[in-house]
Amino acid sequence: MPEFSIIIPVYHGERCVEQCIASLTTQSFGDFEILCVDDASEDGSAAVLSRLSEEDRRVRVIGLERNGGCSRARRLGVLSSKGDYVLFADQDDAYVPGALQRLHDELVADPVDILAFDADVESVDGVGEEEVRGVREWMKAPQVRPSGRRVLDACFLDNEYGYSLWNKAYRGDMARCAFAATEDETVPLGEDNYAYFVLAYFAGSLRGIPGAPLYRYRYGAGFTGHGSMSLAAWRRTSTLAEAADLIRRFLERQGTWIEYEDVHAAARAHMVEYAFDHYRTEISEEDRAQALAIALEYWTYEEVLKGLARSAPGDLPLLVDARFGDDPARIELREWVEEQADALSRMDEIARARREEAARLRERYESSRAYRLGRKATAPLRLLRR
Repeated sequence: MPEFSIIIPVYHGERCVEQCIASLTTQSFGDFEILCVDDASEDGSAAVLSRLSEEDRRVRVIGLERNGGCSRARRLGVLSSKGDYVLFADQDDAYVPGALQRLHDELVADPVDILAFDADVESVDGVGEEEVRGVREWMKAPQVRPSGRRVLDACFLDNEYGYSLWNKAYRGDMARCAFAATEDETVPLGEDNYAYFVLAYFAGSLRGIPGAPLYRYRYGAGFTGHGSMSLAAWRRTSTLAEAADLIRRFLERQGTWIEYEDVHAAARAHMVEYAFDHYRTEISEEDRAQALAIALEYWTYEEVLKGLARSAPGDLPLLVDARFGDDPARIELREWVEEQADALSRMDEIARARREEAARLRERYESSRAYRLGRKATAPLRLLRR
């Protein structure tokens, strides 16, 4: 039985998957298996994977005849795995040298169900540094050490760490139990939200390795991180609601819906927030009215209202049009909403300007000589706190 099973869903990965696999086969720690699930690729991925599996017996290939999406590919990979611990990788990402040895040493010294670590986030296709910095912060290993239900609550209720799959190692038996409890369904978007919710539900313990970037995430290489979004892409983003529905059905099957209803509500609210952050920055002005009509197909009116009020309050009149159409009461309501939207937009601009100024001041302070000297002076104290 190998120490690690690394699951890599592959779809049209002919140009990048070999580099991802090489980041693993060249690791100093060698007790692992790589399960590449080819999701019915139509390029040369199958040939590349076949050659790599012949060159290294640790590389196993599972070929699917019909494309089912990343969620189904991961599920099949986990259920086919044999490792003591399960790891994930996307086909265009990589593990840093020495990552598996570090994980092995940490898990031998202090085993847990989930071991989280930092990720190095690389900008691809011109993704802005501010956005990259936000993703890097979200993917940091947690400072907390929750156990029992707190593993789930700390992520989805308290936002103490992120739910990304690839910057964590999972106890193998626990991961196989969790994925067996998920539905064998295509998840258009939000597969990480769904999978990690179920993993955290079954986990009994979690800890992090702060300051150890062991995974290299290429932000912008996949669906996320692009500067503009078409209406088709926005529709896919809105299907996050389907991932929230899958989480609810999972809890109902477990007989714990009432007990975990608050965690589900928080997870769903985060999905709405994520969607409307992208609405604000990536949907063009001419597409916004239609985008809101699409959003109402997936989210409740109240959810869309909250998401829009937080991210783009100036567009609230467009939501009134999308929701009430030709209703005679719409005209009077729209006039009132326009007044409220103007006020909310002014408040939003002021708050955003203050956040940007605070970020500039912090960046200037952290680059100062006094800050660097202070960090050196307090290093022993930070070590003691650990």
